[in-house]
Order: sequence, then C-alpha cells, then structure tokens
Amino acid sequence: MKKIFLTSILTLCMACPAMANIDKDASTATCDNATIGTTTGPANLQADWTANTINLDFYSNDTKVGTGTCTYDGTITLPSTPEVPTGYIFGGWKVRAAAVFDLSALAEYINTKGTSVYSYGSNACKYYTGTGTSDVDCPSDIHISEWKTEFDYGVVYGTSKCSAKIGDNQSWKWDGNSSAWTATNNEIISANSGDYCWCKVIKINVNDTMENTDAPLWAFAQDMTGYCDETSCAYRCASNAFSYTNFRKGLYGITE
Repeated sequence: MKKIFLTSILTLCMACPAMANIDKDASTATCDNATIGTTTGPANLQADWTANTINLDFYSNDTKVGTGTCTYDGTITLPSTPEVPTGYIFGGWKVRAAAVFDLSALAEYINTKGTSVYSYGSNACKYYTGTGTSDVDCPSDIHISEWKTEFDYGVVYGTSKCSAKIGDNQSWKWDGNSSAWTATNNEIISANSGDYCWCKVIKINVNDTMENTDAPLWAFAQDMTGYCDETSCAYRCASNAFSYTNFRKGLYGITE
C-alpha cells in the first residue's frame, strides 16, 4: 500500500505545471529553462507588483504646513492641525489640484549644464556625472523608463519611450523650428514601440518642492535602430538633458 501511494504522488507531481520565478524588471528575459523552469511548458507566470510611493504636501490656504509620503492602498499619516482662524472650525483635509510648474520659467537657466543624472532601465540603473557612467542602485523617486537630471537649480524628472515615430537625429543642433524634432503625446503613443528614443518632462523639484509639469511635447533624443530599449533610451534622455542646451529647449517647450 505504501508503494502504491508514493507512486501515485510521483505521477501527480510529474504532471504539475512549472512555476516560474522571473525578476520583476526582467522584461527582456530569455525564454529558457533557467528562467521559466521548463523547456516545453506549460509555465505559470505571476506579475510582481510594487505599490507606488506618493509624495504629499499639506497646505493651509496657500501656505505649506507639512509634507509626507504614503504607499498606495496604505494609510496616510496626517500632520498636526494647522492654526484655526477665529470663527472657524477645522473640518479636516481635502484634496486640491496639484500645482503645475511652468517650464518656461527655466529659460534663464537654459544654458546651465547638469551636475548628475540617473536613469532607470529594465536591467540597470545608470549614474553619470560627466566623467563616466556606472551602474547603481535605483533611486526610489524614479521607476522603469524614467530618468532624472540634477541641476544647481533643481531636479528635472522625465519619462522615455522607444517609438516608431521618426525624428531628427541631430537633436542637440535643433534650432527651435524643426517639426521633426518634437512630437505630441498622441503621435508618440500611437506609434507604439520602435527604434526612435523620445523624452518628456513629467515633474520638477525646485527649492525642495516637487511640482507637476505640463510639458507640451516629447523631444526626440536619438535614432537607436537595433538597440532602443528601456535602459538605453532612459539614459539617453537624461544625458541629453545634462549636456545640450537645445535639447533642454525642446523638453521645456522654449522656442526662443
């Protein structure tokens, strides 16, 4: 009886589908036995989700009275109750529209080069200061396909995309008039994946205050035929913003 029972268990296990254990950022992982645990299938794959961390600013009228963070689907730790004006009762906190930073305000800094960059790719985070590139631990304030370029006046955050939309490869020579060098959001998204790297600003930190932006266009970074991916495109966006005045003009929507 024991032999029959053990043989039955073995037969059942041999029929079990393999459970894969793929790194959550490995979007270009090799389809082989080492990665998915089988050579013939079936293989069960499970998405690995990480909740976003959201930065919070608390205001009493137009005066910021506190900051904090929360993890999506988690709880929010509220600051102390602000001073209540005479004749009023504090009714709690409510969400208000986030401030939108006008990127044209950076015109006075347009010739200022960056001090360092970070880019978050599918298989590495790159760090650059003008003297060499190195792999580093990914900072918590950017995610896959995103980048940030640090300047003396603040930190510019952006996203990147490999698109089939063709642009002018000489982005750093852009004169402000070439329609082939910038594109609308619909043009980039509708073109889906491709060999051409495009970049867009999504927020900025100035004076230790994080502000959303309303970047009007995507800026073309480089023709990356044959090697455009999350890692290379995000890094190109960050390093172009670091180095080139005319590229920054395109990112910020400055045409003068």
